[in-house]
Amino acid sequence: MPLLACLLALSVWPAAITERSFAHDRARTDVSTQFEAAPMIPRPHVDWFALAPELVLLGAMGFALMGAVLLPRENRRDFGALAAALGFAGAFVYAIVIYVHTPDRTA
Repeated sequence: MPLLACLLALSVWPAAITERSFAHDRARTDVSTQFEAAPMIPRPHVDWFALAPELVLLGAMGFALMGAVLLPRENRRDFGALAAALGFAGAFVYAIVIYVHTPDRTA
């Protein structure tokens, strides 16, 4: 019985809030004017190329974790070691590429 009362109260509650929140039942126009009045926040630039080594390591970690869950017990250790080694190799390659393509700013 208390569950039924809670469900009935929760079904009536949004309607009561809506009537109090928007004057004269103009919810759509009130919300659109609030969004038009608010200034947009500029999005920062994300350098995904600089984050590539960490993202490769994160992907290798997920790959090793999936292997630990899906593979039989006798193959898990070898697969995890291989996934970790390939992840570190990929991250090292990306780090070298970033180092080569970064301009020299010592001047």
